[in-house]
Amino acid sequence: MRAKRRAKYWADPEKERAATRVYAEAHRDECREACRRWRAGIDNVGYQRQWVQEHPAQAKANRRKANRSRRLRKMAAPGSHTEHEWLELVGKCMHSCMGCGKQLSLDELTRDHITPLSRGGGDEIENIFPLCQSCNSRKHTRGAGWYAEQWAGMELPAGFECLAPCPWVFGEFLGNEEYELLQERA
Repeated sequence: MRAKRRAKYWADPEKERAATRVYAEAHRDECREACRRWRAGIDNVGYQRQWVQEHPAQAKANRRKANRSRRLRKMAAPGSHTEHEWLELVGKCMHSCMGCGKQLSLDELTRDHITPLSRGGGDEIENIFPLCQSCNSRKHTRGAGWYAEQWAGMELPAGFECLAPCPWVFGEFLGNEEYELLQERA
């Protein structure tokens, strides 16, 4: 039945729209009441609230992902990285904050852009380190030099391999001797 109606509509759409307008004008109150009843049966806001209450962790992750995507689009950030690359980086860093060294769960770590987006940094995985929310807020829009200041007196855990593949961060901000010391500690 629906296919027949659709075929009839597309055979002469102007004629069908005109007929719909004539009917709606002739039966205005009935059409309004039908629309009101139809809308009352659908409560999207109530459904969304219920889903958020039933799935708080997933809702939080969805909000965080949407906010992050919106921010990247707004800043027209070059590059991108996959969720798999992010998880691999967090694993290399032993689920540790690169600012304070605390080991945290995946939900407690945030993506920090080494060269901030506001200073022309990209969203490539090479420009990202995991930080806790506190350290990420404290770093704000400072560049890679901030990491060197944070790591000056920090003891790194055994098996820590996150620094080793990161010469793009420290090679240009630290002298060769300081960078070699950081690599030895890793």
